[in-house]
Amino acid sequence: MQGYQLNPKETLGGIVVEDADQQIVQLNLQKGNEVPPYSAEAIITVIVLTGAARVKTEQGHIDLHPMTLARIEPEETHVIEALENDTSILVVKQLCYNTLLNKKLRFGQCCL
Repeated sequence: MQGYQLNPKETLGGIVVEDADQQIVQLNLQKGNEVPPYSAEAIITVIVLTGAARVKTEQGHIDLHPMTLARIEPEETHVIEALENDTSILVVKQLCYNTLLNKKLRFGQCCL
């Protein structure tokens, strides 16, 4: 087990920890700042710690406030926009892998 300290004063933020299966990123954004359109072969969870943010996809948008989250499916293009100053966001990217039987492996188990 390892512990990590987030820094809400760090400009923009950055990668907290990553390995072959997962990446955890801290974002510190000001109102109007947004992360450009992005997609990955991963399940992405966006968690707002402070402030407010909007997560936009082709299906629409979700406004997030402290202690709320959004789950984004693999290859789903999304944009994250800060709705308030001093918005702190934690993004968890959990990679998935396709097997020969076209089943996705997540967390070491087969999911249909």
